[in-house]
Order: sequence, then C-alpha cells, then structure tokens
Amino acid sequence: MLALIALLADRVGQGCQFIIATHSPTLMVLPGATILLAEGGVLRQAAWDDREHVRVTRAFLTNPAGVLRHVLKPD
Repeated sequence: MLALIALLADRVGQGCQFIIATHSPTLMVLPGATILLAEGGVLRQAAWDDREHVRVTRAFLTNPAGVLRHVLKPD
C-alpha cells in the first residue's frame, strides 16, 4: 500500500490526476487528496477524520480486543 502511495505521489508531482474509489484510510490520506463522499446521488467534500472507515480503523488499532468483542458478541 505504501508503495502505491509513493507511486501516486510521484505521478501527481508530474501533473497526473487520479480518481480513486476506495474505503482505505491509508489511500485517503495522500497529501493533497480531495475526499468526496457520495450520498443519495450527491457528491460532497469530506474531511479525512470524519470518515467512518478512519474512525473504525483507529478504534480497531487502539483496542482490537474490544472491537472484536463488540463485533463477535453472540446475540
């Protein structure tokens, strides 16, 4: 993933532009990236910290056992 980010950053530096559909918080943090959220057929700009995938990844990395207990708890 980091090699891809390095490649993208290099190409952006050469004037290339990319449209990337992803849920990856790692790709979304590429410097200079504009994050667009599609909701109800409308695109709006979104902040990286506000993305659910970022919050979930951060919570998991901070407390994997706690997240797994919540996800795997029997009904």
